[in-house]
Amino acid sequence: MIAIVQRLPIGNAVRVLLMPPFGAASWRVLRKGSDTIAGPDDPGALLVYEGDEKSFLDTTWLENDVPV
Repeated sequence: MIAIVQRLPIGNAVRVLLMPPFGAASWRVLRKGSDTIAGPDDPGALLVYEGDEKSFLDTTWLENDVPV
C-alpha cells in the first residue's frame, strides 16, 4: 500500500505516496518506532493520516536521524 516514502529537505517531514487496494474508499496510516503494528487500532502507534488522498505529508513529531 505504501509506494514511496520521500524524505524532504525542509526538515522533519516526509512525503508518503500510497497505492491503495482497488475498491478502497479510505485508509489510515499509522507510524511506530518498530515493525510490530498490531492492527488498525494499535494503541502504541501514532495515526499520521486518515482519509482518501493518495499522498500526504507526515510532519508529526518526526526527528532527524530517527527511523520510524
